[in-house]
Amino acid sequence: MYVVLAGHSLFQIDLMDLKFLGQVRGWKCGVGRHVYNFLLDGESVQLSDSVCRAGADHQVLDFQSTSVKFEEQPIDCPRENCFCGFDLGIPKGRTKSDLVELKDRFNRLSPERSSELPFYTGGTEVTAYGLDGFLREQMIHVEWYLGKRCNFDCSYCPPSIHDKVSPFPSRERLANAYSFLLRTILESNDLSGKVLDFIFHGGEPTLVPGFLDLLNKIRSDARFVSQVQTLTNFSRNVEYLYELNQASDLTYSVHLEYMSEDFLKKLANFLDSRDATSRNFAVKVMYLKEHRVWVSRIFEVLKQHPGIHFSVNPLHNKKDKLLYQYDEEDRAFFKLSGVT
Repeated sequence: MYVVLAGHSLFQIDLMDLKFLGQVRGWKCGVGRHVYNFLLDGESVQLSDSVCRAGADHQVLDFQSTSVKFEEQPIDCPRENCFCGFDLGIPKGRTKSDLVELKDRFNRLSPERSSELPFYTGGTEVTAYGLDGFLREQMIHVEWYLGKRCNFDCSYCPPSIHDKVSPFPSRERLANAYSFLLRTILESNDLSGKVLDFIFHGGEPTLVPGFLDLLNKIRSDARFVSQVQTLTNFSRNVEYLYELNQASDLTYSVHLEYMSEDFLKKLANFLDSRDATSRNFAVKVMYLKEHRVWVSRIFEVLKQHPGIHFSVNPLHNKKDKLLYQYDEEDRAFFKLSGVT
């Protein structure tokens, strides 16, 4: 749950609405405590304390000898726009006192009372916000980028994060990377009472050889309680996707430029294949005005299966990282988020 402080009162807010409040340059951002952004890109490895890499950003030269520890003091946000889900979740405030007030007010509430907070509807300036699991220090998030290699070439995806030629990491490199990452996290954090939350993306993570083995290794690691989610373009076959959904929550990132009748049929077949052993499944539509006719078609398929989370997401210009200009007709699509 995303929480905002406005007029010295607390409110819930939908992520899609929060994305339009992400102009936070100069705000105090509480990096260093909540996010490990792990970029495994060929021979280059980086570990940062935010997805945007505005805070600490360390090059990892060797998995055995490199040691990384993040500072835990808030920084002045240098970015024009904050738009990644877990960066938006990092507690931040217009001033340090706003950030402290947000944390203090929220942590005085019981979980039951916090779930009853009203939704923010505007009218009062937002002065701080953050994700509930971060505000209560109950979660550490790992954003694991598995490399550029992808079989799509979406118009809004910059070449810095995708291509069709980069090599995949080997199984040995994945295992060594995992050992380094967990050692780094455990050296700085007591994970008792906390959830270690992983999201895997790329590129297209499901193309990586040994990916399922890595997920099963995380699931069986007794040192912590895990949540695991994979973002996928859904290009693998239904059998693979079913197996993946046994090991990981699954989010189908719908790229409307590639939507087709075959993809709709695959979505329907996958949903039919899921059973009581399957983990969570969500659908996240990347909104493009010129292809929005597909949105209603996708929802018609989803409505046949209760309990599926779905959302329609605004996009950012890959050049300046700012939201595209959307009119009220576009914004109506962003309100479609929910559960079937």
